[in-house]
Amino acid sequence: MDGVIEQLLHRREAGTNGGGVLGTNGRLLHLVVVGARASAQLVAQAMRQVHPQGFRLDDKAQYALDFRIIDGDVGLPHNSFHTEPLPHGCLCVYASQPGLEYIRESLEKTLLANLEQEDRLPFHGLPLVMVFAGQGDFLREEGNRAKSLQCPFVDDGGGLDPVRLEQALCALVESIERRAGRLHRRCPLSRGPGRTCG
Repeated sequence: MDGVIEQLLHRREAGTNGGGVLGTNGRLLHLVVVGARASAQLVAQAMRQVHPQGFRLDDKAQYALDFRIIDGDVGLPHNSFHTEPLPHGCLCVYASQPGLEYIRESLEKTLLANLEQEDRLPFHGLPLVMVFAGQGDFLREEGNRAKSLQCPFVDDGGGLDPVRLEQALCALVESIERRAGRLHRRCPLSRGPGRTCG
């Protein structure tokens, strides 16, 4: 996976801000959750339960959340990141070795597609957060390499912990806001499963 990370990082550094920015109203976030074997579905469902009325990054910014699950071949049209509505950010979820392999293969296929379109950034410039929703030190260490890709890594402890999922969502929304030029300082990720992060 190291080679994939290095290539993706190189292309991100070479590019500019991509299409993964907020809409003009800045209130509705379209998020894709990528993961195999129901991992993505479970995480998206847990986040909906924690935030049934929307997510608040700080005292002024509140967002409605729309999740789209991708658990198949990212090379197919219905799993494409071009599908309307275009997403603002992506959660990559895995809980097992096959799940991690699926994420790796998805990154590789996306990279290959990007190489054919020189104006495209990896995952089309989407902010990414890697979420480990399982157990095992080896899998945790492998996923933690996401730091090399300059995207946050969150270990939810294998139990869909609301506090850890809150951290993942906060990190993703923060990355989206920063990419859109609306956030210039890092907010703490130590809050519980409430409505606010900031």
